[in-house]
Amino acid sequence: MPLRTCFVLVALLIASSLQVGAQDIHFSQYFASPLTLNPAMTGNFGGDFRIAANYRNQWFGQVSNNSPFETYSGSFDISVLPDRLNNDQAGVGLMVYSDKAGDGNLSTQSAMASAAYHKSLDNRNKYQLSVGIQGGIVQKRIDFSKLKFEEQYNGDGGFNTALDNKEQVESNTLLYPDFNIGLQGQAMFSENVNAHVGFGHFHMFRPNESFLKNGENKVEPRTVAHGGVNVAIGEYFGLSPGFLYMHQANANELTVGSAFRYMINRSTSAYLGAWHRLQDAVIPYAGFEIEGVRVGVSYDITVSRLATAANHVGGFEISAVYIHNAQPPQELNPTRYCPRF
Repeated sequence: MPLRTCFVLVALLIASSLQVGAQDIHFSQYFASPLTLNPAMTGNFGGDFRIAANYRNQWFGQVSNNSPFETYSGSFDISVLPDRLNNDQAGVGLMVYSDKAGDGNLSTQSAMASAAYHKSLDNRNKYQLSVGIQGGIVQKRIDFSKLKFEEQYNGDGGFNTALDNKEQVESNTLLYPDFNIGLQGQAMFSENVNAHVGFGHFHMFRPNESFLKNGENKVEPRTVAHGGVNVAIGEYFGLSPGFLYMHQANANELTVGSAFRYMINRSTSAYLGAWHRLQDAVIPYAGFEIEGVRVGVSYDITVSRLATAANHVGGFEISAVYIHNAQPPQELNPTRYCPRF
């Protein structure tokens, strides 16, 4: 079996292995999960279609006994009407994810469809503005039998889960629609330098996700800003600094870093890099790309006070991205530019 076919099958397997999984999903390799990062990235790549698959395992056996925080994600997107929009582009895609958080088995599953339009802003196709929208269904579940409540405290330092928890639970399952929007601008300043910056707004209509009767727990909107620059250094080397900022309710997160690329030949590259999620973790990264398939591995090294609670165990992550008939970087049409980091 050809190496490229093996990698594609692995990506499809990860994408289809969705378990009952909660919280807004979080990938350190955000650049390898385009449709969870920004709907405006739908269909924005050099090739026929794209498959992305991601897996994250965090704090195994530490913060939550033997129940890790696990996240799976898979997406497929494709360019449409390639010969009917002059210099513009359009894309559609589908993204699914599953997230499982700890002992209570608070889990989230979601399926989202997205569409984007990429408008060329000049006659030479060096500048482009993209807008995208995403919508779908979110399902959340919780196993109340694995949770302990104040009313179940037996007075001897333990809990009796057979006692009534006194909570007015309506259901252990929620189902609601959710919608996201995104915007991205990109520019090719020269043959050796291109850049992009994007913005996303998630949970536009603040859906309610309370499990209690007549309860109200609105999902706060999440704002995302991201960007990066790709710089070719000579014939074989490249540098790709980038950043990600997210804000939701009272929580803020800023990640900055860079990857170094060595181009082995026209279709094969190796990557080494590191990111720093400020006041949280240092994230070393290694990747390998061959014939349109890029596989990346990273590990979150916790540097905050949470490191002690987690017994210095961080988060492992693996990603796989496949672009069918991928164009080599040096042959990319500017309107088909694909941000890498």
